[in-house]
Amino acid sequence: MADNENSNERITPELVTAALESRYPQTKENLSILEPQEVVAFLSTMEATDPQEPDVQLRTNMLPNLLAQLELQHPNRCLSDGAYAVLSFLDECADQIAVQAKLDRKIQALVLTTYPAVIKQVITQGLLQTLQNTSILTILDLISEHCIGWTGDLGRSGSNLLKKIKSTIEAICADDSDSESLHSDLVSYCHKKAQRTARLEKRLSESETGILRVQRAQHVAAKMINAEATGKQAPASVSKFLTGTWCDSLQFLLIHHGDESVEWRRACKLTEMLVWTVQPIEATDEEGLQRLYRLTEQLPKDILKLLTELGYANESLTASLAELEAEYIHIMTDPGNQNDEFVPMDCEDDLFNASTLVSHALLNQVNDLKLGQWFLFEENNSHDIRIKLVAKLDDVHQLLFTDCNGMKALQKGFEQFAYFLSSEIARTLPGQAPFQATIRSNLKKVIAEHQVQQQRLASAKDQVERDKIVSEITRRRAIAEAKAASRKRKATQRQREEAARRKQLEKARQDAERAANREKLEVAEDSVRSLNVGAWLQQAGGEDPSAECRLAVKLEAEDRFIFRVCS
Repeated sequence: MADNENSNERITPELVTAALESRYPQTKENLSILEPQEVVAFLSTMEATDPQEPDVQLRTNMLPNLLAQLELQHPNRCLSDGAYAVLSFLDECADQIAVQAKLDRKIQALVLTTYPAVIKQVITQGLLQTLQNTSILTILDLISEHCIGWTGDLGRSGSNLLKKIKSTIEAICADDSDSESLHSDLVSYCHKKAQRTARLEKRLSESETGILRVQRAQHVAAKMINAEATGKQAPASVSKFLTGTWCDSLQFLLIHHGDESVEWRRACKLTEMLVWTVQPIEATDEEGLQRLYRLTEQLPKDILKLLTELGYANESLTASLAELEAEYIHIMTDPGNQNDEFVPMDCEDDLFNASTLVSHALLNQVNDLKLGQWFLFEENNSHDIRIKLVAKLDDVHQLLFTDCNGMKALQKGFEQFAYFLSSEIARTLPGQAPFQATIRSNLKKVIAEHQVQQQRLASAKDQVERDKIVSEITRRRAIAEAKAASRKRKATQRQREEAARRKQLEKARQDAERAANREKLEVAEDSVRSLNVGAWLQQAGGEDPSAECRLAVKLEAEDRFIFRVCS
């Protein structure tokens, strides 16, 4: 609990309190607050649930009971917000633990009686401190771990364990209990018991493993011989060899080398050839007779060589091979001789023939099982037994289970147990102690939710500030734009006024020019009208500017003058 997985922020008591109060708000107001020591004293007065009651409910509902009794005794008092929040959190965790722990009812009822003591410790030390130190929760986890397989029918050993749990829980409920010393004492007791159980489990596993491997070797060897010889003929001596010395040799081979080995394939080939050599052959079958001659000479040597290499050669084998060679001499004299049909060996072992035809997905569940895993197993549709997986024998596809005392409780094949898992005849029990793990996990979730909420609030606050800044910027920009527009309008107005002024000045100038021109024109017109015929004028333009001309004709009606140039 040092760091939150979703944040770099260190988890502190203040953060825990803030997160819990946010998640579990108290609605009561205007009431005086009970001090922590008052709450502890109040809890000491509460009656614990009697674990011997047959109808005891295995969920706690401690908080509603506490609040109801508190209201009766102190109608004008209430818990602090922090105390209410932490108790609400613990009550929620307790209900979850009651479902997850899956302890025997008696053990679970005993654990239930420690709930007031847990609350007192949390109120006194704080939730975070309780999780970090050796506490009542640590002891309850130890009880859960070592009592997961406990049932009421385990004899003396089971009774002793129950007595130890009872005495530990009674000490927990005492006001002056020392969690560290109780935990140390219980650890020592459970360690010794676990060692005894482990020794029993080891001996049982080794013994059962040996038995199962022998049984499977017998089954596989007999099945292979039957497959080769059933429906075929065999002399009595050969049948005796196949079902006796040879079958025993094959079992030895399987135990030490397995059915995937080169040695096993050699043995299967030798069995095939041995059975073939004792079958009748027609006198006209030259190829078959030649093969028979070769095999009868070589086969006993090959069998002896194989078994010598395996370290199985003995006097009994030598005698059996001598009988086989004698039988071969008889066969060579009469290859077509008829013999009795081979009688198959009994190899219908339900242990190795059983098959439920389960899917690979279900079978993979069995392959993934771990040693030490606990299960609830419905026995004969009557009651559940608690079993522990202590051996997974891949070569014989068998699972071995024990009870809490290390005694054999169940043995099933891989496929059969896969079917039990799929049909919930077998149900997995929790592999870890639930108390601290559940509280830690739930506390992380509450803190994470609180931090997300705080981040949202901070983001909302930041957004408000950002909105204010944006609004102010927008306001200032609008003012600036208004001022700029005003300046533009004034400049445009000034430009328009200046243009109008210049236009007026130009018009005045043009009017003045037109007036002056009219005056000059009038003077000129008067001068022209005053001219008389014979008047002399000097030419202002033309080829000869100095030439003079004389008014010859004056036609006033046509407003025309005719001049004559004089040279």
